Amino acid sequence: MALVVTARSPLEAQPELGRSPLVPQPRLRRLQAGLGWLALGASGWYAIGLVMDNLVRATSPAPVVDLAARVVSVGGIALALGVGIGGWLCRRDAAALLVAATLAPILVAARAVSTGLLVTLELHTLADVADVALGLLVLGCLVWVAAASLATPDASARLRSAEADLFRRVVEVTTFVVFAAGVTGTIVRAVGASWACQGNFPDCNGLGVLPLGRDPLLDIQLYHRLLSYATLALVCWVAVDAFRTQPAFRALGRASLLLLGSTIGQAAVGAVSVSTGNSPLMQALHMAGAAATWSAAVLVACLARQGALASETPRTPAISQRAGEFVGPPVPTGEGAQSAGASWSLAQQLSAYVQLTKPRVMSLLLATTATAMVIAARGMPPLGVFVWTLIGGALMSGGAGAINHYVDRDIDPLMGRTAWRPIPSGVISPRRALWFGIGLAVLASLVFVFFVNLTAWVLSVAGLLGYVFIYTLWLKRSTPSNIVIGGAAGAIPPLVGWAAVTNEISSLTAWYLFAIIFFWTPPHFWALSLLIRKHYERAGVPMLPVVRGEDETRRQILLYSVLLVGLSLVLSPFGMMGGIYFAAAAVLGGLFIRGAVRLLRQATPQAARGLYLYSLVYLFALFTAMAVDRVVAF
Repeated sequence: MALVVTARSPLEAQPELGRSPLVPQPRLRRLQAGLGWLALGASGWYAIGLVMDNLVRATSPAPVVDLAARVVSVGGIALALGVGIGGWLCRRDAAALLVAATLAPILVAARAVSTGLLVTLELHTLADVADVALGLLVLGCLVWVAAASLATPDASARLRSAEADLFRRVVEVTTFVVFAAGVTGTIVRAVGASWACQGNFPDCNGLGVLPLGRDPLLDIQLYHRLLSYATLALVCWVAVDAFRTQPAFRALGRASLLLLGSTIGQAAVGAVSVSTGNSPLMQALHMAGAAATWSAAVLVACLARQGALASETPRTPAISQRAGEFVGPPVPTGEGAQSAGASWSLAQQLSAYVQLTKPRVMSLLLATTATAMVIAARGMPPLGVFVWTLIGGALMSGGAGAINHYVDRDIDPLMGRTAWRPIPSGVISPRRALWFGIGLAVLASLVFVFFVNLTAWVLSVAGLLGYVFIYTLWLKRSTPSNIVIGGAAGAIPPLVGWAAVTNEISSLTAWYLFAIIFFWTPPHFWALSLLIRKHYERAGVPMLPVVRGEDETRRQILLYSVLLVGLSLVLSPFGMMGGIYFAAAAVLGGLFIRGAVRLLRQATPQAARGLYLYSLVYLFALFTAMAVDRVVAF
């Protein structure tokens, strides 16, 4: 089994190496033809399951209805698993499709585990929200596989790249907003805000359209309405723009009309539901509308991406042979990959396996995990919990690092600083690196489950999945905002440490620790990317300096540095930290901003390197100050 990335190496691009070795070619073609229809059927089935789950939660159903809902749920799990297996068997040549097919069964499992865990912890509101949110993500993955398999733009639909890129960005924002509207609608129902507004829509309790600030539950529903209005406006924009700028791509135009119609229908059902008292039937119809609108949004996003890709000239990454340019080592494949380590000594191979775990990154993650445990325990936590959490965290981090090495094996030979990693240098074969990473993740899961707690395990697995699938396989190769969004995976270790001690993450302090690392990641990584911009450009990775330029990157570094320092100083005024931490945060933050200003003014590699190195010291020192402040204060 192998993960496939968005750009293959030159050797992998050869026809004889790009084919799936698992299935004979005639049978492979039949499987490819059937995968799209399987995914389409799975999408419809899973959408029905979401509606029936919503109906069961809203009522006390008869036993036969409850049984039917369970049967539909089991069928949806089986179909999602079938789509995942089908993707690996016959569509390893299509990276985005394969990611969606792989994520579908993973998210199904995450939905079952997280919902069960939250119900066990008696967090029923959060369980309802997680159940619907993850269910919609599964549905989106299935729709994406179906759309990518069944709909392909012809040559006449090719667009100018500027048009395709702009439209795709608008569609991506719209898709995200549609998803957010669906989740906030679930929050409205889960917290009991569905009945906060009475009367004929859009009036609310005879107080007008948006009487904000009168009651918390009322505000929750009104904010959901505002988001729904924004969603409708964006969908109208997408529908008009699809026909205005892309008339040749008829499938995209029809899909945008489908999205517009489902959005209007969903809005109409919501208005009638509010006006008639939110009966269980109307709630189920509202859920059906949400599933249809979300599916249509994903369909449009998939087709827009296909149109954007069709507008580009296909290229295969190549290692330049011209004088003065870097020439990386070949990537071992096939039988050569299996015997790649034969000519290396045992010490070299052991050192390579250690390198696969990214020990420097691991040390930073473990430091934030340990600090979070001390803060949560207001002192030294139980030694057993402390040690086992760090062991589990090290194994999970190492597993994520090894899988990342495997996924990036096609671009590592093109970048000077990564060309001699274990896989491109031939010390470790790709298959062994992958199984090594999976093995470490399994061992980490056993450690967390048996010696820590399930909450910490779920969070650590979420971090690995987010890093491998969301960041490495998707965001890193598709958007210059990759590190902004993908940085959330690196911000999870403090939550793991907090959960290891308290078995919950409801504390605002825990989420502030998450937010600090989330806002620290962009200026830290962008400073590094300024130093190796040419490497990313050679590999075709759309890092911010490559896409927007170095000047814009330096401005963004300063902006995020100011946001980071401001966020770090908020903890003390709100009572989450004391004076020791505040003084340290002020001094450390001032030095951070000074480094960002120096980088903006001087625009030199020395200034970028200085900020990059200081950002590491900053994070270690800031979290240490938190721990000291917490221990001394209590």
